[in-house]
Amino acid sequence: MSMKKILNEGTFDPPHWGHIRSAIFAREKIGADEVIFIPNAHPEIEPWHPVLSFYRVSFLNIYLYEHGDDSMYVETEEAMHDGVSLTVDVLRRCLERHEGEDVEWYFLMGEDKMMPACSWQRCNEISDFMATAIVLCCTECGRGSQFWRNHMMPCRFSDKTRCIFKQPILMDHELCMHTSCEQLRAILADHDLTNPLLDKMFHKDVLSSIIRHHLYV
Repeated sequence: MSMKKILNEGTFDPPHWGHIRSAIFAREKIGADEVIFIPNAHPEIEPWHPVLSFYRVSFLNIYLYEHGDDSMYVETEEAMHDGVSLTVDVLRRCLERHEGEDVEWYFLMGEDKMMPACSWQRCNEISDFMATAIVLCCTECGRGSQFWRNHMMPCRFSDKTRCIFKQPILMDHELCMHTSCEQLRAILADHDLTNPLLDKMFHKDVLSSIIRHHLYV
């Protein structure tokens, strides 16, 4: 019987509890055996230069160690990759590292990636080897999967999105904390260290390290 594995690829700049909780939610929802976090070196469409991969990998491992679940782990190969990380290449290389395994693969993404996904370079190649994407749709924000299914998918994505991911699985979840990595970077850049979102979104050891090493300033 094949295993179910979820690939959670991204910059994770910075990693926060939302990344972990959404992965747990998706894993439990489809009964996946493993979740593999794949921090990349440099995103293909983002305008910033992420902090050193050493920090991002270390921070992800702090969260996963705290959670204490061996079914979720970090693969570091892509974080050490030179140059821009194209999503299609990151996913392909990951599957090559697991060649020979009997695995049903899933690609995890938030609804905020639905629009940029159509701009990924060589995005049409993804469906050659990655059939299914899990898209987490936030119900706290007043949207949810029904909104995307009825309004956004037909008019904005339609055939192109289905070409990339074949048939995305839209899942409602209530774990959205209305906070993105971009918002957290802005808070840290403004030295707003009393902002309650920092304690809510970060592991205390991660936040301490960010402040001590003057990251995101």
